[in-house]
Amino acid sequence: MSDPIGQDFSEAKRRLEEIAESVARDDMPLDDALDLFEEAVSLGMQISDVLETGLDETEIVEAQEQASQQGQSSQAPTDQSQPEASDN
Repeated sequence: MSDPIGQDFSEAKRRLEEIAESVARDDMPLDDALDLFEEAVSLGMQISDVLETGLDETEIVEAQEQASQQGQSSQAPTDQSQPEASDN
């Protein structure tokens, strides 16, 4: 099974590493370095989106697993929070 989120992240990470190596060279013209900087910022935003998507999917799976476990449990979950006493 293919993992598109992992692929997107890996590709962006690989490109960011290439950009870092390129701008580390002393002979890179400033205009080219600025273009690469803009590309790096865009890739960083893409990686952020990929990570957020992955986290959202993880939260969904965890919620489904929790619901499944609660449905299989013979005991209903208890709320252990106590209401505050009123001084009225």
